[in-house]
Formats: sequence, C-alpha cells, structure tokens
Amino acid sequence: MYILKRIIVLLFLLAKIKRVRATKVVLAVIDDLGYNDVGFQGNGEIRTPHLNAMAREGLVFESMYGGTECTPSRAMLLTGRHAVALGLQDSVIHGTEPRGMDETVETLADAFRSIAYSTAAIGKWHLGFYAPRFLPCRRGFDYFFGILVGGGDHYSHETTESFIARGNASKTIAVTGRNLWENDHPYDQGDDEGIHTTELYTAKSLALLKNYNEQNQNDFFLYLSYQAVHGPIQTPSVSYAPARSACHGPFSGDDDEVNWALRPRLCGMVTGIDNSIGQIYNKLQQDNNKDFILWVLSDNGGVKRHGSSNWPLRGEKGEFWEGGVRLVSLVTAPFLFGHNDLVQGRRYRGLTHLSDVGPTLLDLVSTNKKSCTFPKIKDTLLSGISLKHIFENNEQESSLRNALLINRNSDTWGGGGALVFDLSALDQTFSLEEEEDNDDEAVTIQNQQPRLFKLLIENSVGDAVLYRAGRVMLAAQNYDSQSLDAALQIRRDALFPTPLFHLYDLNNDPSEDIDLANSTIHAPILAAALNVWNLLDGRVPSNPQVWQDDGPLAAPSIFADNFWQPWRDDDDLPLATYQLLPSSSVDYADVLLEQQQEDSSS
Repeated sequence: MYILKRIIVLLFLLAKIKRVRATKVVLAVIDDLGYNDVGFQGNGEIRTPHLNAMAREGLVFESMYGGTECTPSRAMLLTGRHAVALGLQDSVIHGTEPRGMDETVETLADAFRSIAYSTAAIGKWHLGFYAPRFLPCRRGFDYFFGILVGGGDHYSHETTESFIARGNASKTIAVTGRNLWENDHPYDQGDDEGIHTTELYTAKSLALLKNYNEQNQNDFFLYLSYQAVHGPIQTPSVSYAPARSACHGPFSGDDDEVNWALRPRLCGMVTGIDNSIGQIYNKLQQDNNKDFILWVLSDNGGVKRHGSSNWPLRGEKGEFWEGGVRLVSLVTAPFLFGHNDLVQGRRYRGLTHLSDVGPTLLDLVSTNKKSCTFPKIKDTLLSGISLKHIFENNEQESSLRNALLINRNSDTWGGGGALVFDLSALDQTFSLEEEEDNDDEAVTIQNQQPRLFKLLIENSVGDAVLYRAGRVMLAAQNYDSQSLDAALQIRRDALFPTPLFHLYDLNNDPSEDIDLANSTIHAPILAAALNVWNLLDGRVPSNPQVWQDDGPLAAPSIFADNFWQPWRDDDDLPLATYQLLPSSSVDYADVLLEQQQEDSSS
C-alpha cells in the first residue's frame, strides 16, 4: 500500500511537471516602438486591445533595457551577450558595409536547435549579410523570410542606401534594390508586392504555424521581427485608413519634439501590429492549447520625428537617455500564469536586459528536455541571465542584478555610455551629507525595493553624427586607423572638452530632469557608479568598428535580379571583381580531373 501511494504521488508530480512546460515559443520584436506607444502603458490614445489583454494576463517588465538602435539590440537578443562583448556597440550595420555579427558566436536559434526545436525567423534581420555565412539560415534558423537590410518601403519592398566615393566628398551615391529574401535566395514577391510588411509577415507566420500544426511539430521557436514601426511611416491596408480611426483621443502632447501631425499614421502602424499579435496569439491557443510563450518587446526607443512618444521618459532612439533604451516588454505564458498561485497582470520593476530573454526562454522550456547552457560565457555585466525565478514567483521588486550596462562605446566613439544600478542591492553603507543644513545622515542600504540610479557619460556626439563625420573624412582624404581616430578626437574635443557626468535617481525622477552629479549628498553614489564603470577598463574592444564601405561593390544593380544580397563570397572576395580564388578554397585541378574521368567513362 505504501509503495502504491508513492507511485500515485510520483505520477501526480510528473503530470504537474508536464503541465508547466511550454513547447511553442514566439519572440516578437516591434521595431522603434516608443515607450508610450501602447495602451497598457497608460496611453489611451492608441488602441492596442490584444497587447493590453496580454498585459492583463501575463507579465510586464517595466525596467527592461536594450541598445540605442537596431543592430546592437538584435545582436544582444539573439546571442545573450552584450553588444560591447560582440564589438557591435558603436553603430548599426549599414547596407553596403562588409560587417556582420561574429559567426563564431552561438545564437539563440542554435541553442533551440540543440534541444531539437524547429527554428524560424520572419521579418527584419539587420545583423549583416555581406557574405553567405552571415545569413539567418547559417545562424541557426531552419527557415527565414524577410529583409536582410535595416529597413525599407513597407509596400514596394525596396531599400535605398547611400555611400560617398573616396576622394569625392561632394557626391553622395544612392543605390536602390528589392529587399525580400527567403531562406538563402531572393524572394520573387509576385502577388505580395503592395502588401504592407506587417500583413505580409503575419501571413507568413500564420502559414508557418499552420504547417507546424499539420506536421505535429510542437516544439518550435519563431523569431518574428516586425519591420514596423520603423520608417517610412506607412499605415497598413485600408482597414486602418484613415489612420486616425485606429486611434482615439487628442493628437497633441507636451513634448514639442514629437511630430504630432504624423502621429495618427504611426498609431495606425501600431494598431496593425496589435492586430497581428492578436492573430498569432489566437493561432497559438487554438484547441485551447496553453503550452506556449509569446514574448513581445521593442528593440529601442521610438523616433520622435516619426510621431513616436517615449513619455514620460527623456530622449529617443540613438540616445542613452531612458527614452532611447528602456523597452516595452511583456510576455504571456498561459501554461504558467494563473496557475500554481502565480498572479496574472504582474509588473516587475527589477533590472532586466535584452540579453536575459534567450537564457530565460531556454530555461522555461527545458523541463523534461535536454538542458541547454546559453550563453556559454557568463558575465553579469556582459551576458544575460535567466529570469525564470521571476516567472515562477510573484516577485515584483527585488533585482537579480546589482548593475546593468546600457552601453560603453569604443575609444573611437569616445568611450561614453550609461550604467543603471540598484543601490539597494549593493552591500554598502553610504554616509550622505545634506547640502542645505550639513547634517550627517547615515543610510544603510538593504535588499528591499530597488533604488535605481543611472550614470550617463557624454564625451562624444551621437552615434549617427559621428558615423557620418567619419565617412565624410574618409571621402575627403585617405586615413589610416590612427590618423582617423586622431581626427575624430579633435571633433570630440571641440564639443566635449571634458566628459560630462550625469547621475539620476530613476525611482523619483524617471524623466531624468534633475542631474545629481554635482550634488554633495550624492557624491558617494556617483563614486560607486564610477567604480563599477571603471571595472570595464580593458574589457571593451579598443576599436571594433571597421571603417570600410564597399559602396558600388554591394549595389543591387550589379546583380541580375536587383536584390540586396551578399556581395562577397565566404572567402571575403567581392563578387563584382574578377579575381582568382585562393588555392585553399577549392582544388579545381581535382574537380576538372574528376569531370574528365566521368566524361570518359560515359
């Protein structure tokens, strides 16, 4: 009888374990979504009913951080490693640059494949494509459909890039090509021309999910990377036109930098994505299935001139202010939330980072499956950590991190950046002296509600500005790496003769209005932050940026189909030039001999 009871208990526990495992994973990224561009953030101006419903039943991360722009954020999301460790922290990868995400680094797709998951990527890539080895299907994805470049027209599916001819700085050359790609080949869009990217990517995703269901493929990872709301601001289909019908409320605001005239159209783009998310959600839960995770997030802050709002946060995409790097992030997991006393509609305020998403997803699906360590390199500042503990407990406050690095540019870009840290998690006692009455006040910091402070160091112009400056300099005359660094340093010194240090209390000042860097009472906090910052000395690549642009060698017009595509081979030789291959690539003498032998025998 005792043995029978033990068997019954064991079977019950095994059944419970089986119920709490997700098999289907969809990770959706909304490009350039502003912090205040969704309803569940308290904005009644934009209709996002499906995202709002997800927030009510799932988990919202209120302090998740990413990069300032597309490439570094996507690299961190798909590798679990910080852009600083990848050498991608300084600038996006431009369309004619021979750069790409380090092909030796394991991706999230690689990790899912290692536990027998099917993997697919639909939408925007923007992690390099100049040679075939950087294409998505070479980086762990079984299937890919989307664009390899950073953006393009949402209807015509064309992208225009520009470059400057060396020695002819006055002339900028623009090149345009078709941009849709499927697996390892250009996609003949046919009837898809004129369909908005949001609707096109949604249709491809739904077809893929249907195919998985028909093939009884229950274990899959779909990376759905929307091209919207990246410019140009084009509202999808007549069902969202006029765009004002997709929004309600006033189309004005306190931030005079926002293009309020364009905002109704951006509202339509957001509502289009919300409708897409709703369709994906319904497809995942068909037949009352609950064994899935749907995680939706932005890659960086919104662009104000496009009509995005990051209110109440300061700044926008491309900047280290909160509005440029704090993300919209929410996840629903019906197999988990609402069961085992786990609260639905929870908001977690502890420090989290884009690089945490991959380790967390793999941790959540690993029950009853082969475990997978991702990323392989562990570093609390330069790699992600699993947030599984947050999912399986009703935690709302305490951070799993003491500090979170937003970015630290290389020396070429001036070495600026930002760091957010939880003061309450630091095992220290600070003696704070009030400036007004000079009364000493000893404050003991304990592990309670996170006290978030932010260190921001400015000693360079913006990334995009510096990149353009470097290109103009290289177009005007020839530089080697050292002389270009020196020239850029002169430019930085003119605008930032000394680094500007900023310190903000994010708990009480999320808008970063009050700079505490010169406050005597906060001097110990500034010193602690700088101490963490200085720990990165020697750990950041001195100059990962390759100042190189292939220009006309990458132009789509040199290819018969006029598509953006790899323009070098895997030996890094441009396809547009006639050149003998290195002898190590292929022994063509053997190939010719084999062919002659086959011909003689036939």
